[in-house]
Amino acid sequence: VPESVDEFLLPPGKRVEVAVQLAAAGRYTLRNAGYTWGFGATEAAELATFVVAGDPAPAAALPTVGVDHVGRSGLVDAPVDGRRTLTFTIEVDGGAARFLIDGKEFDHHRVDIQAKLGTVEEWTLVNDSDDDHPFHIHVNDFIVTQVNGKPVAAPHLQDVVSIPQRGSVVIKQRFADFPGKFVFHCHILGHEDRGMMGLIEVVP
Repeated sequence: VPESVDEFLLPPGKRVEVAVQLAAAGRYTLRNAGYTWGFGATEAAELATFVVAGDPAPAAALPTVGVDHVGRSGLVDAPVDGRRTLTFTIEVDGGAARFLIDGKEFDHHRVDIQAKLGTVEEWTLVNDSDDDHPFHIHVNDFIVTQVNGKPVAAPHLQDVVSIPQRGSVVIKQRFADFPGKFVFHCHILGHEDRGMMGLIEVVP
C-alpha cells in the first residue's frame, strides 16, 4: 500500500519503488542525506536531478491503493507456531573482528535452524553491537512487528530490515512453499563475509 514519506532508510540490499509528482517548473534533486551505521558512514550525495520546464500538464493522481500483499499473506493475524531469538555480535580478537550470530561464525556444513514447512515463526533479532546489521533471509518475505520494543503500526512484506545498533527487531514469517536449505545473513558484505550468516533448513 503506498505511503507518503519525505525520507526513508534504504539499507544495503533493500529495494523500494518511488513515485514523485513535480507540480511546478524548477530544478529538483533526489539526495542521499548521509547516514552513520556504526563504524562506517555513507556520505551525503546528490543521486538524481529533475529539471521541470514548459507549460504545466494536468496533474495525474498518485496511487493511493495497491495490491494488499500483507492481507493476502495472512501473516498479521496468523497464530505463531514457534519463537526464536537471534543475537548479532562483533568480537575483536587481536585486531581482527569476528562477526557472529548466536556466537558462531557461518559454517556451510552446519544447520543453525530447522523449521517445519507451513509453520509461522516469530524471530526476535537482537543487535548487541555498535554497527547496524541489515538482516536478510532468502526465500521468505516477512513482516516487522516491533522495532526496539515499539509495535509497527502498518507492517508490510519485505526481505531486508535494519537491526539498529544496540537494538532489536521482531519479525514474523511463514515457511510456505519451499523445503530445503537456504541462508540468512547481514547484508553488509564485510560483515557477511566475516561470518555473520546462518543456514536454515525447512523440512516437510
